[in-house]
Amino acid sequence: MKTITRMVALLIVIVLLVNVAGCYGSFAATKKVYEWNGTVGDKWMQSVVMWVLMWIPVYSACGFIDVVVLNTVEFWTGTNPMAMNAGEQNIKYINNDGKTFKMVMTKNNLTITETAGPEQGKAVTLSYSPETGNWTMNDGTTNSIIASVNNADLKLFCPNGDAKNIRIAR
Repeated sequence: MKTITRMVALLIVIVLLVNVAGCYGSFAATKKVYEWNGTVGDKWMQSVVMWVLMWIPVYSACGFIDVVVLNTVEFWTGTNPMAMNAGEQNIKYINNDGKTFKMVMTKNNLTITETAGPEQGKAVTLSYSPETGNWTMNDGTTNSIIASVNNADLKLFCPNGDAKNIRIAR
């Protein structure tokens, strides 16, 4: 179990490092909000809704999630989980220190399974719930929230119980 926890921590570090280095992705979550905004009424109503979504700040939250999580996943795997359709999946394998991990990405989910190594068969699933704005991690025994987006705030939950609040809007 420690290996999978370390792998998740390594993925988080990689996400942060890649974002500092500047990876560019498809910004699928932000585009989905923008496309939905384009379906609301006429051009006047669309403009009003856009201003409201910017003020709340839905666009800022989606942009932050795109940059920090989704575009990084897309950078390393070539596929963005938010851009995937239901039923699609992308599978990648990672070798590290004599261990092999299988990453299965589906819409709003990423499952990492150790396929060769001391903890063979152990798996961790990261899931996003668009309804709640929560990212959860399930290791087969516990299901815990690791991040939550609420309006203009992102809350990251650490394994030791600490929480870090990050303001994602100006």
